[in-house]
Amino acid sequence: MYDRIEPRGTLAAVRIEDCVAGQPAPERALATVEAALRSETRCAVYSWCTERGQHDDHRSASITVTAPGATVPYVDAWLLSFGPGTELIGFVESDLTPEQARQEAARLRAFADQLEGFADTLGGGR
Repeated sequence: MYDRIEPRGTLAAVRIEDCVAGQPAPERALATVEAALRSETRCAVYSWCTERGQHDDHRSASITVTAPGATVPYVDAWLLSFGPGTELIGFVESDLTPEQARQEAARLRAFADQLEGFADTLGGGR
């Protein structure tokens, strides 16, 4: 029944399939989802942009880190642009250039190493 959703097996497709399967009329629900997905064209400027239809501001899907048991991420990042030549990386509450994002990634790697050192100190070896 759900073979029309592509690419099959991706997290988004699985979520849609689960949602549709729980509806009283799954075939009608699937048709509604398909119509919504096709109703507006994808971004013609950036392949990573998740916005649809006419838009000036561009944003990608987010990557996140959430603490165990929490529902809200404490670290998130995404690509954004306000038009060609203004591409940035949104990071928590900041907008970073690619170089700044690389510097922040290096700081996070160093933090992760120190965090792992704490675990080793307490006997949490691998």
